[in-house]
Amino acid sequence: MTDPRELGYLGQDLEIELIRLLAARVRARFFVDIGAEQGRFAEAMFECGMRGALFEPLARHLEALAALAAHHASNAYPYAIDEVDGERELFIASDAEGNELDYFHSLQKLDGAAQFRHSRSVRVACRSVASLLAEGVLPASVGILKTDTEGHDLGVLRGLGAMRPELVVCEYFTPGLYPGWDDARPQLAIDLMRSMGYSRYLATKRVGEFEYCSASPAGFLPRQWGNLFFLGDELFDASETAIVLLLARVEARLVDRMEAIAADRIAKESVIQGLLAR
Repeated sequence: MTDPRELGYLGQDLEIELIRLLAARVRARFFVDIGAEQGRFAEAMFECGMRGALFEPLARHLEALAALAAHHASNAYPYAIDEVDGERELFIASDAEGNELDYFHSLQKLDGAAQFRHSRSVRVACRSVASLLAEGVLPASVGILKTDTEGHDLGVLRGLGAMRPELVVCEYFTPGLYPGWDDARPQLAIDLMRSMGYSRYLATKRVGEFEYCSASPAGFLPRQWGNLFFLGDELFDASETAIVLLLARVEARLVDRMEAIAADRIAKESVIQGLLAR
C-alpha cells in the first residue's frame, strides 16, 4: 500500500493554512511543537511572529531544528513527550529496503504495517508537558500546542497538567489505516479535550485522494487520517468568520476535484464508445 504522506495531493498544506489563520488570532505568542520532525509546522508559526519550544527525540533532526529555533529566539529539545517523565523505547521506522524514514517513529510500536517497519529502537528521555511547565521550561501561557507523535498524541494530551493552550492540534487515524494505533482514534482525543474544557474543534480529513475539513461535531470514516484543531472559546469567537470562509474554500476545492474526476471519466467513456462504434 502506498504511504499517503508520499502522495503529493495528501500533504499537510491544509493544516499549515489553518495554523496560519489561527496563529494570527492567538493572544499568547508562544507555541509548543511536539514531534517537530524537520520543522515545517514550526516554520509556519515562526512566520506568524511567534516564538516557541520544539521537541524532537530523533537525533538526526536536532541540529537543523536547533538552528531554526535559535534563529527565532527559541529553543529545541531532544525529548519525546509522554504522559509522564521517564525513559522509553522510540521505535524507528524504515521502508521495505531498510532505509530510515523521516516520519512514523513512535513510542507505540506497530507490527505488520504495510507502509513501514519498526525494526529497531533507541532509548530516549521522555518528559510530560506538566513537568516541563512545573520546571519553567514551558510558560504557563501558550498560544498553540501542536503534537504529532505518530499514534501517541493521546499520551501527550493526558500529560498536559494545568496547561490550557488557546489552540491544541493533534493527529488522528481511524480504524483500518494503521492497525494497532488504537489510541489515535479521533473520538478518544475529542472526549479527553472536552473534559478539559475544549468543546469546539475542526477536523481535517483525508480518505484516498480526497481532502476536506469539517467543524464539530464531526463524524469519521474508516481508513481516514488528519488533524483535530481544538479551540478555546476566545479563539473560536475571534476566528469564527475566518473559519467559515476557510471551510467554504476547502469545500470548493473538493468539489473542483470531484468535477475534474467526473469530467475525466466522461471523456474516457466517450473515447471508448467512439472506438466501439467503428
